[in-house]
Amino acid sequence: MNSLLREVPGLRERYRDLAERVRVRSRAIFDSMVTAGWMDATPEQLELLTTNAWILLTQWFTHRQIMDRRRAIQSTDIHDGIRHFVALFSPLLRSPQRRQVERMVSQPAA
Repeated sequence: MNSLLREVPGLRERYRDLAERVRVRSRAIFDSMVTAGWMDATPEQLELLTTNAWILLTQWFTHRQIMDRRRAIQSTDIHDGIRHFVALFSPLLRSPQRRQVERMVSQPAA
């Protein structure tokens, strides 16, 4: 990815713009979870969560392919990625919401 960002003219800027749009929208979602009373988090925690979510979601499949030494992504990879994503914010959820989310992600991949 880094070599592509260096070598393809304009790609770095487009990537940065995409990352910023996703960051703003993700932060709005997490802010709304706090406002709705589903999550307890400070603004700093939400900023860290937003950045960590972007890193996880953009690197998960590459990580899985490298670690498992295979080319194709499988449905279990998607389910595992979702579980990792939920693990980022579930400690911030209030108990009823945490239990509900944990039930949903504990379902086996189809």
